[in-house]
Amino acid sequence: MKKKIILLLIIIISINLITGCWDKRELSELSIASAIGIDRVEDEYLVSVQIINPSEVTGKNLTERTEIITYEAKGKTMFEALRKLVRDTQRKVYYGQLMIVVIGEELAKKGIIEILDFFSRDHELRSDFYFIIARENKAEDILKVLTPVDKIPAEKIYNSLETQSAWGLVEVISIDKLITYMVDIGKDATISGVTLIGNKNDGSTVNNLAKTKQDTIIRVDNIAVFNDDKLVGWLNQDESRGYNAIVNNIDSNIITVPCEKEGDISVEVLRAKSTIKPKIIKGRFVIDLVHKVEGDIGDVECLINIEDKEKIEKLEKILEEQIEKYLYTSINKAKSLKSDIFGFGLAIYRKYPHEFKKINKNWDNEFANLDINIKTKVSIIGTGTTKDTFTDKIDEGEHEDER
Repeated sequence: MKKKIILLLIIIISINLITGCWDKRELSELSIASAIGIDRVEDEYLVSVQIINPSEVTGKNLTERTEIITYEAKGKTMFEALRKLVRDTQRKVYYGQLMIVVIGEELAKKGIIEILDFFSRDHELRSDFYFIIARENKAEDILKVLTPVDKIPAEKIYNSLETQSAWGLVEVISIDKLITYMVDIGKDATISGVTLIGNKNDGSTVNNLAKTKQDTIIRVDNIAVFNDDKLVGWLNQDESRGYNAIVNNIDSNIITVPCEKEGDISVEVLRAKSTIKPKIIKGRFVIDLVHKVEGDIGDVECLINIEDKEKIEKLEKILEEQIEKYLYTSINKAKSLKSDIFGFGLAIYRKYPHEFKKINKNWDNEFANLDINIKTKVSIIGTGTTKDTFTDKIDEGEHEDER
């Protein structure tokens, strides 16, 4: 009988633990964080947290208050700074809906390993938020800018990252991906950048929302290059595209090249694939990089017969030359920074682990002098739904008028 009673008690307790809310927290008791900004001021962290104002975001009972409020606190550690925020928020801050972590450029130059350690330990955080570097700005300035279309500025940054990453302009970096970059042999990390266009003080007022053209905007642009955990430089737009093409981060892209005479023609990249093939020649590592592209003609602003096979083959060659140019430009920039962001070293390690271990500690210098051969193959597989161009028709009409 006693055994049956004990068994019944265990079942009741188990059900309560599974379905109960012993640690529940009401929404009214929480401040929901959408973004965290991290800067370094002297020997302390300056942590900024963007808190969502639920009543303004939902559109009910609208007032003149903003959709977000930014709070700041300092601390010797990240944990201490975040705990101090409660003094101002008056509520516990909930980070389960976090979208963006912004790291100030100056802090990134000193190293971000401690920041990664903190975020990897917090059990409340999900892993689907993104990291970004505040270029030539402090993280706190980025989080204070109000945005008109996306009511929550963190959501604007989040959406911009996902949209532009498909075009190869930036890269989406989650905490899992960033930690993998940091710990992988022969692969350095990259994080996308965000900057302010305009006056940072104007961007933090509601006046920034009341104009058809904002005084201050947040722009996601370019890619930060790391060596170990320290920021060492930046890739510009073309270099960023080259990097993303090499590491297969591009879903779609537009490449514009000049025609034989006047005008330009644009090709939409539908598929692109890079293959890294390491080998050893006379005791030296060599990388053969094969980059294949398939695309459609998207815009013709010159006189060209797009049904002429020879013309299309010439266009493919021009595209191959241009693509190789920005691939080499990206590689040369990374070499100048001694940062193997492409993972060439990782590819060598996987194929020649014993040989790579001998030079692993000096890979920064080895990478700067690595021989890399690029072979690009472009195939134009479509010319659009219109075979003739409007330019041809206009030109024909002009000749008819002359007759």
